[in-house]
Amino acid sequence: MFLSPFEQFKIFFLNSVDFLGITIFFSNFTLYNIIIYLIMIVLFQFFYKNMFKTNIFNSILSTYYSFTFNTLESQVSNRGKIFIPFLQFVFLFIALSNLIGMIPYNFSVTSHIAFVFGFSLMIFLGFQVTGLSLFGYEFFGFFCPSGIPLYMTPFLVLIELISYVFRVISLSIRLVANIVSGHILLKLIMGFIFNMLSKGSLFLLASACIILVMTLICLELAIALLQAYVYLVLCAIYLKDVLTIDDH
Repeated sequence: MFLSPFEQFKIFFLNSVDFLGITIFFSNFTLYNIIIYLIMIVLFQFFYKNMFKTNIFNSILSTYYSFTFNTLESQVSNRGKIFIPFLQFVFLFIALSNLIGMIPYNFSVTSHIAFVFGFSLMIFLGFQVTGLSLFGYEFFGFFCPSGIPLYMTPFLVLIELISYVFRVISLSIRLVANIVSGHILLKLIMGFIFNMLSKGSLFLLASACIILVMTLICLELAIALLQAYVYLVLCAIYLKDVLTIDDH
């Protein structure tokens, strides 16, 4: 009997720890977040300790750093260069979360809209605080285009504000929808293949479907990295908008 395609996204309780009178609950969601952070710490520690050595692993990390730095440098303004390490962290976190979720019997934290929305909202609010600290009340001029009639100002400000806030929603839904749909598709096809393999007469058809699954897995791996890249670029564009208010 096959489990529901949504079973792979289920969050379940693992353990609890009492700390200073506070009970801390651990779930598979918490566990995978900790695993991702530990992997990132190990990667960066290894990179900085061996940055002057030549090996394949270090070359991969150097390529990642150069690629993300060049991408962000072309997107953000001069003021935004100080945020490049933070955005590189965001990219690596999303990419690792997506890739770990592709491993069979593992859990993808980026498949949950509540987490991705909270993560995106935290970044978005951080950008707004940065803008306010740099420009003060002039920051709100972003929502009021210049050269418009006075009577149209309230309507255009409302439209600009809604479209601006909607960035958080679109940023979250785009990532979650791609990850969830890919996982569900692979689950359904694999279940279909297993049913056919259990019937000898459909062995050739099942073999053809296995080739299809391998192709889909490669495609999903590419999408996992592509979605992390799209998330990175959009964050960089939103940051640039905040830091160049005085240019509008």
